[in-house]
Amino acid sequence: MLLANHFLGAEIRYLPDGTDLYTYTIELDVYTNLSSPSDRPEVAFEFGDGTVDTIPRVEILEFLNVGVCSGVKLSTYHTTHTYPGPGSYYLHYIDQNRSGSIINIPSPISQGICVEALLVIDPILGANHSLTFESMQFVFSRNWSTLIHETAPMDMDGDSLSFELVVPQGNACQPIPG
Repeated sequence: MLLANHFLGAEIRYLPDGTDLYTYTIELDVYTNLSSPSDRPEVAFEFGDGTVDTIPRVEILEFLNVGVCSGVKLSTYHTTHTYPGPGSYYLHYIDQNRSGSIINIPSPISQGICVEALLVIDPILGANHSLTFESMQFVFSRNWSTLIHETAPMDMDGDSLSFELVVPQGNACQPIPG
């Protein structure tokens, strides 16, 4: 049995596919350590309406010598999903291979990581687009002991954006104790 701690981060995006109000294109970007032998041509994904499905990888990009490790592999997964009707849906991706170098999470390798996005479908408001980040997760700078990551957030709908720190989520998208 090989234990890999290759997961570096992920991002979920959604946008209406133009067919109807309830059908959305879902994209998942997963950042992993390029030196890890782990590879996932498809991943399990929870759509927030009780549906879980595997979605295929459609693209791999490799970035060498990016400062956080020997390199980063960006895998993009893509699918289309039709929701049953109006409502709020929490989209989830869970990975079991969190990086072991995270110091503020007890036993990080044994803690899964949950990446989540909220999709609100409301016929009155119309089609909804997710927030996107114009800067990749591994692009950062340092100012003495401060790590700076300019996320460059953008919302195609013109929604107001605000951010807050949250408790990290692990297995089953539950808060990690400690």
